[in-house]
Amino acid sequence: MPKNILDVIRYCLPFVWNFINSKEVPFGAKVMLVSGAIYLVSFIDLIPDLIPFLGLLDDVIIVPLLVGGGYKMVTSNIIKNLWEKTMVKTTIHPID
Repeated sequence: MPKNILDVIRYCLPFVWNFINSKEVPFGAKVMLVSGAIYLVSFIDLIPDLIPFLGLLDDVIIVPLLVGGGYKMVTSNIIKNLWEKTMVKTTIHPID
């Protein structure tokens, strides 16, 4: 199992890279994934992060909706092929 969040990020980044660069993935799915990532790291929020709890609530709701929506636009066969492609190329595995 990944030991910390950095291991999870290092494991998932190759998959995300393959997802974005795949010609099989619809353009709309790529836009939603990238939009979710940009919204997560940007300083522009619907509710400012300075307001305790409520500031993070919009990130917790909007980012999963964008990323999940993009993920659902892609068939399971394409996702499976992308994971297999990722597992072949990466030396980091989720279960050690």
